[in-house]
Amino acid sequence: MKDLWAGGLLAMWMIAASGSAQTYVFRNVAGNAATYGITDGTNGNALFNGPAGVAVDGQGNLYVADQISCTIRKITPIGTNWVVTAIAGSANQINGNRVQDGTNSQALFNWPTGIVVDPSGNLFVADQFNNEIRKMTPSGTNWIVTTIAGHAPPGKTGFADGTNTARFNNPTGLAVDTNGNVYVADEKNDAIRKLTPLGTNWVTTTIGGHALTSGTNNGSGTNALFYFPFSLAVDGKGSVFVADMDNNTIRIGFLPPAILNSAPPFGFDQGQFEFILTGPTGQLVVVEASSDLLAWVPIWTNTFGPGQIFFADPQTAPPAPRFYRAQLP
Repeated sequence: MKDLWAGGLLAMWMIAASGSAQTYVFRNVAGNAATYGITDGTNGNALFNGPAGVAVDGQGNLYVADQISCTIRKITPIGTNWVVTAIAGSANQINGNRVQDGTNSQALFNWPTGIVVDPSGNLFVADQFNNEIRKMTPSGTNWIVTTIAGHAPPGKTGFADGTNTARFNNPTGLAVDTNGNVYVADEKNDAIRKLTPLGTNWVTTTIGGHALTSGTNNGSGTNALFYFPFSLAVDGKGSVFVADMDNNTIRIGFLPPAILNSAPPFGFDQGQFEFILTGPTGQLVVVEASSDLLAWVPIWTNTFGPGQIFFADPQTAPPAPRFYRAQLP
């Protein structure tokens, strides 16, 4: 999908493969490039005003963060047609109150930008100017909107991790992984945030970047620096890809290798110590050993495939004590 914006002209486009991997056919599925508006309808009879984010569910329905109209729209395929309906937000409130939880049009947004759908069919919206992350839960034909993180009143931009009321500064892009964790490009904080569901609560942590400290540094956690990260995606292995807008780079973040546990029986087999490692698929891992936790010597190198890998110390009678750690080269 692609947004077309030129002098106020808007359209939603579809790309379909045609004959080969190199050739695509483009056509409108909804919207009218001759005008803009907030009208529901079928195909080109529907009008948008600044569509900024698109998500697709398992049934092929599209969801659009219609930014300037401050609404969330659903595009349903029916035969060869596409039917657009507003499912949350109210364009009539764009000059008044712009923040409110509720059902369907009772809920209000202020410049919704990023949108994503989880495996259960829930929607998450980056409500950019409200500095909130909103959840939309389907209930029959209705959508119930709740705020799961952030604080909306004017002047309440900020940076704080925590539960439910964590602070953001212009959240824009969203992604969700297979475990239901939500990732946020916190644009003006130059940070990547993670929202983890814990019962009915959402715990926000910073997994990359440092608030109000822009830069190009690679590294772990807050040692990595970004410059207005705008959008992101998560792959099936849990790696996070970031469009680092003002750095003009694409970044990847992943969990480092970890030693999960010793392999039975009690980690020893024929005099060798054994354990299980996990880490990013396709990455090299080096296991190092030490007898004093000061000097580390590499003893084994391998590449992660899907799932976990098994390690056995090459020495059948290593000196005691013997410590191990797993590192990326």
